[in-house]
Amino acid sequence: MVVLSFQCVQFPAVDHCSLQRRQSGRRTIRCGIAEQSGEPAPFGQKTKYNDGFFEKAFMTLFARKMEKYGAKAGAEVKKKGWFDYDYESFVDVSKGVMQGRSRMQQQQVVREVLLSMLPPGAPAQFRKLFPPTKWAEEFNAALTVPFFHWLVGPSEVIEVEVNGVKQRSGVHIKKCRYLENSGCVGMCVNMCKIPTQDFFTNEFGLPLTMIPNFEDMSCEMVYGQVPPPFEEDPVSKQPCFADICSMANPSSDYSDALAKSILFFEGQRSGKLPSNQRLTWRGDSGLSDGSSYHVDLVGGYYDAGDNVKFGLPMAFTTTLLAWSVIEFGSSMKNQIDNARAAVRWSTDYLLKAATSTPGTLYVQVGDPNMDHRCWERPEDMDTPRNVYKVSTQNPGSDVAAETAAALAAASIVFKDSDPSYSSKLLQTSMKVFDFADRYRGAYSDSLNSVVCPFYCSYSGYHDELLWAASWIHRASQDASYLAYIQSNGHTMGADDDDYSFSWDDKRAGTKILLSQGFLEKNTQEFQLYKEHSDNFICSVIPGLPNFQAQYTPGGLLYKGSESNLQYVTSSAFLLLTYAKYLSSSGKVASCGASTVTADTLISLAKKQVDYILGNNPAKMSYMVGFGQRYPLHVHHRGSSLPSVHAHPNHIACNDGFQVPELWLTQSKHPYWSHLGWS
Repeated sequence: MVVLSFQCVQFPAVDHCSLQRRQSGRRTIRCGIAEQSGEPAPFGQKTKYNDGFFEKAFMTLFARKMEKYGAKAGAEVKKKGWFDYDYESFVDVSKGVMQGRSRMQQQQVVREVLLSMLPPGAPAQFRKLFPPTKWAEEFNAALTVPFFHWLVGPSEVIEVEVNGVKQRSGVHIKKCRYLENSGCVGMCVNMCKIPTQDFFTNEFGLPLTMIPNFEDMSCEMVYGQVPPPFEEDPVSKQPCFADICSMANPSSDYSDALAKSILFFEGQRSGKLPSNQRLTWRGDSGLSDGSSYHVDLVGGYYDAGDNVKFGLPMAFTTTLLAWSVIEFGSSMKNQIDNARAAVRWSTDYLLKAATSTPGTLYVQVGDPNMDHRCWERPEDMDTPRNVYKVSTQNPGSDVAAETAAALAAASIVFKDSDPSYSSKLLQTSMKVFDFADRYRGAYSDSLNSVVCPFYCSYSGYHDELLWAASWIHRASQDASYLAYIQSNGHTMGADDDDYSFSWDDKRAGTKILLSQGFLEKNTQEFQLYKEHSDNFICSVIPGLPNFQAQYTPGGLLYKGSESNLQYVTSSAFLLLTYAKYLSSSGKVASCGASTVTADTLISLAKKQVDYILGNNPAKMSYMVGFGQRYPLHVHHRGSSLPSVHAHPNHIACNDGFQVPELWLTQSKHPYWSHLGWS
């Protein structure tokens, strides 16, 4: 945070400030210090201040601005009186801004506050008055000392070296009041250092670098020195002093990533969009799906960059979404309703696909071969909306069993919030599983080129049958499914140890899922699956005897050259889930003579997630819209083209491949500008 020097010139020096010259020639201003020594209290002790009228005026002004621009959407901001704010309440306002926001979002609030303090055109005027010269840098340093004290405490101008030239454009803050009162590295960095640096450097054209010392809470400000990129700044490696920090303990950054992950599914929605649709750049689409076959197949999700609704990956995605809510929903906080909505959007569709015609499961809408010849928005698509199904004559045990698993897992999600819907999901799941098990066969054999090579069932259907039975048993506790698992486990992949877990291969996930019964409920029949879960764990942790996975030089789990991150995220999820089971039961994983704790699994999962979110050799996030640097050219139809609302004219099949310049220049980042994050 910064008090703008050209604004503060109009205020006279406060009466209780004394200006002294030290033997070293440094000038120091001691303002508001109530300590007898006139200096900040020693490290570990809180400094006493005697704030006057002007200090409290600044505190109130900034606190009110922070409350205004940091208020959540729809929240009512109740202003206090001008003398109801003190420094502690000002810091509390800052904490409120931090909570639930990522590092970048926190910094954006501060930027908005600073801009609101200026009259229109002020940055341009500042650039004219203070071009980046030695005089301007020294002048701003001199002004910072008397007019910054209310925020950071006593400071003094010091000599520094900038680009090989010695000049008095440095400011030494003896013990930063903001850091001392908050005790939080994240607040210092996100709410003060970075936004202040950026504001002077980018808005005013006057480079500024702030160098906090977290050992003694001092800080140096160097006017004229260009700040380093955040990833190269030592502050990015600092541990956190308080839980609200999102930098070294990136819980709020993870919250932001979670929110964006769930929001992505709204961009993939097919059908009639609800009134609470947040991604307003999307429109209704696929409203006649299934009609030519006299069945209602409206809804569900499009697949990645396609306008096809593939049943196998959609059902697997639904199972994993539901499992995430089951295990970690209590940590999702304000995203739990959105997560449930993402699950329900799929299960509503899967219910229709499973119940519309007896002895039939509709598993796909859209001809992928024709679809891949076009690049058009879902709202414009004019490719064939063929419907594909599996039946008693043309079985598809893999896709049917995965659908059963999705419905069973989702029934647990809605058991408390919507019992009748939960019951419907579970009963349908049992019927679909019976269909999958009774009429066995791979859907790839039944549908051939319609599903291959797109989502061909390479692993066969045994893994899906065991996976589905496991989910129905967990949802229903029906002993018949326990008996099924015991009778069929050995022939359906229970003995096959493999570290892969994906839409095609469910073996590793099934073992982790079943291990919960043994670890948390002491179901002895599932002890075998705890042993095989340990084998999975041992295979992915480097240095252990049974290690067999591959990692890139940068530390990323590597399974396949195409869409590798799907394996990374699914494996990380299994690590975290198994860590939860181990922790709740007080157990460890056994790898020969070695043991692996839950903390080790969490650490490995965190490294994979952090790699995806930007802690990698390329220093970029692979989640679009997350962090400071991320991919802009997205393989996603709806968001790589103009919104149907901004460009209502039809975009034909081949026109989407052309990408006219108009479409690229409509916004800075075509993808996330539609989401409101550009």
